[in-house]
Amino acid sequence: MAAIEAQSVSAAGTASGLPPGRRIVGLDSLRGLAAISVLLGHYTAHYHRLYGHGEGLAFHYPYAFLGVLLFFMISGFVILMTAERAAGPLDFAWARFSRLYPAYWTAVAVTFTVVTLFPLPGRRVSLGGALLNLTMVQNLLGVQSVDGVYWTLQVELCFYAMVLGLLLCGGIRFIEPVLMGLVGLGAVDELLLAGVKSDWLVRLRHLLLLEYAYAFLIGVTLYRSLTGRRWWHLPVVAGCLAWAFWFAPRPHFYAAAGFTPLLYAATRGHLALLGARWLVLLGTISYPLYLTHQNIGYVIIRAGYRRGLNPNVSVAVAAAAALAIALAITFLVERPAMALLRRFRPVRPSVPAAQSPLSSPAAAVA
Repeated sequence: MAAIEAQSVSAAGTASGLPPGRRIVGLDSLRGLAAISVLLGHYTAHYHRLYGHGEGLAFHYPYAFLGVLLFFMISGFVILMTAERAAGPLDFAWARFSRLYPAYWTAVAVTFTVVTLFPLPGRRVSLGGALLNLTMVQNLLGVQSVDGVYWTLQVELCFYAMVLGLLLCGGIRFIEPVLMGLVGLGAVDELLLAGVKSDWLVRLRHLLLLEYAYAFLIGVTLYRSLTGRRWWHLPVVAGCLAWAFWFAPRPHFYAAAGFTPLLYAATRGHLALLGARWLVLLGTISYPLYLTHQNIGYVIIRAGYRRGLNPNVSVAVAAAAALAIALAITFLVERPAMALLRRFRPVRPSVPAAQSPLSSPAAAVA
């Protein structure tokens, strides 16, 4: 999912009014919880829809979408912070590339290898398709993803491209009006073209973020309110929630309405529980965890069933394996590669990059 780079408040400058050097650890923890939400949804409800769980599964969690929505909201907050501290468009693009692609390429390679050796019905991709997956825009090219969760990365990439475009034309300060326009365009699309499902229109909707522009705008507005409150912040957030109420599935509206005050409180340091080290560590590995948990987990769960394991044991083993793989990719690939690539960044940021002992974004959101 969404890859979200953990930042310190100092990285955004002193405009936030918070003590310099203080990291918003709540964002790390929320990213970790979002990844766990997606994992639980896939290992219970989604797996059951695809392959069927046996009797005795302790719980059924059909709410994977909660993690995705939270990733997108966090991305709106953090990516604007990242853009405003970047030395320029090239610096922003290099930072995003170094953050996203090394871990993603590793995840594609690992998942493709596992699913090739232990096939999943309907989930196997050809070698050529896997190579196209390395672009991260395979769905726009009409190619199946190596892992189903990759569709959210394309959404994130489209958001990054929009931010990069604004940086290139010197218009990052207009990000709110641009997103408001996309939210409005999404409303027009829902009212007039909701029944049209042609491939080109579906891809255009994805490129323009019409389904999730409201989530990114909530995050952007919460960041703006951190650096300086304006009278229009509350109406903008209310308008986003109104869009979700009218056009998004009702559970998405309830989730957005709950996540908005949660994200507000977390970024203001009001939720001390989110500072727990294990939660911050979970946030640190959330990007690789998100990238690798689904199909590899399904392979492990199916193997558990073949060996007669209890469904709960199979799910637990899959979750443990997913966490172990995420830890390995984080500390053996993601962080070393990001550190190496950022040594060769084309330009240096005007504000020193935040150093974090536990966190690495978005991204995502990710």
